[in-house]
Parts: sequence; C-alpha cells; structure tokens
Amino acid sequence: MTHTNWFNIWNNRNINGLNDHNSILEFLLAVDGYDTEYAKIEKQDWLNYLQKISNKLNINSQHSLLELGCGAGAFLYPFYQLGNPVVGIDFSEPLANIAFKIMPKANILIGDILEILKSDFYPQKKQYDFILCNTVFQYFPDYSYAEKVIDCILDLSKIGVGIFDIPDAAKKAQSINMRKNLMSELVFEKKYKDLEHLYYEKDWLESKFLAKKLNVTIENQDIPNFLNGLYRFNLFAIKSI
Repeated sequence: MTHTNWFNIWNNRNINGLNDHNSILEFLLAVDGYDTEYAKIEKQDWLNYLQKISNKLNINSQHSLLELGCGAGAFLYPFYQLGNPVVGIDFSEPLANIAFKIMPKANILIGDILEILKSDFYPQKKQYDFILCNTVFQYFPDYSYAEKVIDCILDLSKIGVGIFDIPDAAKKAQSINMRKNLMSELVFEKKYKDLEHLYYEKDWLESKFLAKKLNVTIENQDIPNFLNGLYRFNLFAIKSI
C-alpha cells in the first residue's frame, strides 16, 4: 500500500516552474524533491556530491550509467552533460518525460524498476559499466523487493554499483523525530499517513554484495545542510577483477 501511495505522490508532482529557476539543474533538483526544509540541496553542493561519487567509483565520461529511479534527471543530468551514455528508469511518467526532454539522447524507461529489469523489453539485457540509485531504495515495498533488484543489478553491472542516500535503520527514530520537530507531530502524521519509508540495516545490505565477492564500502551521507542525510548512508560496490 505504501509503495502505491508514493507512486501517486510522484505522479502528481508539480513539474512546472522551469523559468523560476536560474538553471536547468536547479529546476530538476526542485522537481525531484530536493526543495523541502529537510531535503533542500544547493546546486553546487549537489555537483560536489556527484563528483565525490565519481571519484569513489572512478567513473569517467566514457562509462555507461544506468540509474534506477531517475525521476526528472537531477542525478543523471550532470553526467549526461559530460558525455556519459545514460539510461534511466522511473515509475513516474511526468518525471520521466522531463528527463527525456532535458536529455533527448538518453534512454528513459517508464515503469516499475523490477518489472523492467526482469522483462524482455529491457534492451538486450545489456550490461552497463555502473548501475546507480539515489534516494530510491526507501520507496521499495520491502526487503524482498530490494533483494530482487540487487540480484538484477549485480548481473547487469560490468564494473560496479552505487546505492546512495539509504535510510539507516539504526537512525530511524531520530529521522522521524527530526521531521516531527520541524512541522509538529500532528502535521507530520497527516502529511505522512500511509507514506512510510523503508529503512535498511547496513549489515543486511552489505551482505548482499559481499556474497557476490564485490568490494564494498559504506559511508554516512554527507551533503551540506541536507537534514535527511544525517540519517542515511551510501554504499559503493566494485566487482573484483
């Protein structure tokens, strides 16, 4: 039920206002939800964040990238500008349509992540150098779904995988209290009724990649003034050569 409710939220996201922003990237950040009091990220901080990810995984402009849950494209767009071949999957048609308009040479697929990854429609079961996912695992319905997605991306990635901005199960109570304090408990309960996030145990997530002999690094999220990031972590996994 929660998964369906989040689907409705993102399908009804306000996608107007490009002219109200100083750049395309700032517009994409707003549309992709990084514009709230606890999730606002400035353009330069976002670019610094992506650069850190690139450095950590050794991504260069020749590497092909597949992003799960690409939204309007805030994560992929800077890579697209550098010349990376990019593919995105998202279940929100309005957001995916923006991504395609902003990145006309990209391949943007609309639908459920797992269904697309497992379907014959998926382009020749092509492998990508890196498969990336940012602020999306929290919307999965349960651990079983997440594990199936992980199995797929381990098969489809050539070099490595990056899963970012993952809600930390050990900090769930603090995360919820932070949002309650910002908007009052009454407003919180009304706003997030039937809209739960899925929190992950670091050891559980790490074990899925270690079992396939990948080299795994887990780091706490670190984006300036991004309050949600205080309760989230990033996972980097590289295949052994």
